[in-house]
Amino acid sequence: MVKNRRVSAPKGGDIFTIPLDDDRVALGQVISSLHAAYYIVVFDSAVPANEVPLRIPEVLQTKPFLAGLTFDALIRHGHWRVVDQRPVDSEKFLPAYKTGTRQLGNCMIENFKGEVW
Repeated sequence: MVKNRRVSAPKGGDIFTIPLDDDRVALGQVISSLHAAYYIVVFDSAVPANEVPLRIPEVLQTKPFLAGLTFDALIRHGHWRVVDQRPVDSEKFLPAYKTGTRQLGNCMIENFKGEVW
């Protein structure tokens, strides 16, 4: 457990590590924020902790196995450590939602930021 180690709030594009055991980590990326929550993806890859900087490009090419909203406590308190900052492919990762129905003529697609397509 990390004590008294606070870092700044996460930003879109931040790459962070999630400890899996003593030697391996998973990598995740902050994709966007919504109010006080952060939409993140965690990639389907476990890498040796001492190889993280070299393996980031490779891991970012893998498919996410987890995506969703979370708060920043694990990052702000240092449990998930920010290790890099990379551009975000928000069109690839952010969800979109169908609302309404075609029969009523009000069917639309709304993206994560609330913009209607």
